Amino acid sequence: NPTWETVLDVDALSDLEKKPKVFILRMRFVPSIDASGLHAIKEFHHKCQRQGIQLVVSGVNPQPLLALKNSGLYGLIGSENIYDHIDKALARARELTS
Repeated sequence: NPTWETVLDVDALSDLEKKPKVFILRMRFVPSIDASGLHAIKEFHHKCQRQGIQLVVSGVNPQPLLALKNSGLYGLIGSENIYDHIDKALARARELTS
Protein backbone atom coordinates (compact mmCIF):
# COMPACT_ATOMS: atom_id res chain seq x y z
CA ASN A 1 0.00 0.00 0.00
CA PRO A 2 1.35 3.42 -0.88
CA THR A 3 1.70 5.97 1.90
CA TRP A 4 0.67 9.60 1.67
CA GLU A 5 4.33 10.57 1.58
CA THR A 6 5.07 8.44 -1.49
CA VAL A 7 1.94 9.60 -3.29
CA LEU A 8 2.53 13.29 -2.54
CA ASP A 9 6.11 13.63 -3.78
CA VAL A 10 6.31 17.15 -5.16
CA ASP A 11 10.10 16.83 -5.45
CA ALA A 12 9.47 14.85 -8.61
CA LEU A 13 7.98 18.03 -10.06
CA SER A 14 11.34 19.78 -9.79
CA ASP A 15 12.74 17.40 -12.41
CA LEU A 16 10.37 18.82 -15.02
CA GLU A 17 11.71 21.43 -17.41
CA LYS A 18 8.61 23.56 -16.97
CA LYS A 19 6.90 23.47 -13.59
CA PRO A 20 3.11 23.51 -13.52
CA LYS A 21 1.40 26.59 -12.15
CA VAL A 22 -1.32 24.45 -10.55
CA PHE A 23 -1.36 20.95 -9.06
CA ILE A 24 -4.78 19.34 -8.63
CA LEU A 25 -4.86 16.78 -5.83
CA ARG A 26 -7.79 14.47 -6.56
CA MET A 27 -9.25 12.92 -3.42
CA ARG A 28 -12.44 11.33 -4.71
CA PHE A 29 -11.28 7.84 -3.66
CA VAL A 30 -10.27 8.96 -0.16
CA PRO A 31 -13.21 8.16 2.13
CA SER A 32 -11.33 9.15 5.29
CA ILE A 33 -8.05 10.70 6.35
CA ASP A 34 -5.99 10.51 9.54
CA ALA A 35 -3.30 12.68 11.12
CA SER A 36 -0.52 11.24 8.94
CA GLY A 37 -2.49 12.01 5.79
CA LEU A 38 -3.20 15.54 6.97
CA HIS A 39 0.48 16.02 7.79
CA ALA A 40 1.50 14.80 4.32
CA ILE A 41 -0.95 17.20 2.65
CA LYS A 42 0.37 20.07 4.79
CA GLU A 43 3.98 19.27 3.83
CA PHE A 44 2.98 18.89 0.19
CA HIS A 45 1.22 22.27 0.28
CA HIS A 46 4.36 23.90 1.71
CA LYS A 47 6.53 22.32 -0.99
CA CYS A 48 4.14 23.55 -3.67
CA GLN A 49 4.26 27.06 -2.21
CA ARG A 50 8.07 27.05 -2.20
CA GLN A 51 8.08 26.06 -5.86
CA GLY A 52 5.41 28.58 -6.86
CA ILE A 53 2.77 25.93 -7.54
CA GLN A 54 -0.85 26.52 -6.47
CA LEU A 55 -2.44 23.46 -4.84
CA VAL A 56 -6.08 22.84 -5.72
CA VAL A 57 -7.92 19.94 -4.07
CA SER A 58 -10.87 18.18 -5.69
CA GLY A 59 -13.33 15.42 -4.89
CA VAL A 60 -13.11 15.93 -1.15
CA ASN A 61 -15.48 13.57 0.67
CA PRO A 62 -17.27 14.60 3.90
CA GLN A 63 -14.86 13.12 6.48
CA PRO A 64 -11.68 14.44 4.81
CA LEU A 65 -13.36 17.84 4.39
CA LEU A 66 -14.17 17.97 8.10
CA ALA A 67 -10.62 16.86 8.93
CA LEU A 68 -9.17 19.59 6.67
CA LYS A 69 -11.32 22.18 8.45
CA ASN A 70 -10.55 20.90 11.97
CA SER A 71 -6.80 20.77 11.30
CA GLY A 72 -6.61 24.30 9.89
CA LEU A 73 -5.54 23.04 6.45
CA TYR A 74 -8.79 24.24 4.91
CA GLY A 75 -7.84 27.81 5.74
CA LEU A 76 -4.20 27.28 4.81
CA ILE A 77 -5.00 25.92 1.35
CA GLY A 78 -7.92 28.33 1.01
CA SER A 79 -11.60 27.59 0.52
CA GLU A 80 -11.24 28.98 -3.01
CA ASN A 81 -8.92 26.04 -3.79
CA ILE A 82 -10.97 23.15 -2.35
CA TYR A 83 -13.78 21.60 -4.42
CA ASP A 84 -16.16 18.67 -4.30
CA HIS A 85 -15.83 17.93 -8.03
CA ILE A 86 -13.00 17.87 -10.58
CA ASP A 87 -14.87 20.14 -13.00
CA LYS A 88 -14.88 22.95 -10.44
CA ALA A 89 -11.19 22.36 -9.70
CA LEU A 90 -10.36 22.46 -13.41
CA ALA A 91 -12.28 25.74 -13.74
CA ARG A 92 -10.23 27.14 -10.83
CA ALA A 93 -7.01 25.94 -12.48
CA ARG A 94 -7.99 27.68 -15.71
CA GLU A 95 -8.71 30.83 -13.74
CA LEU A 96 -5.29 30.67 -12.06
CA THR A 97 -3.43 30.09 -15.32
CA SER A 98 -5.16 32.65 -17.54
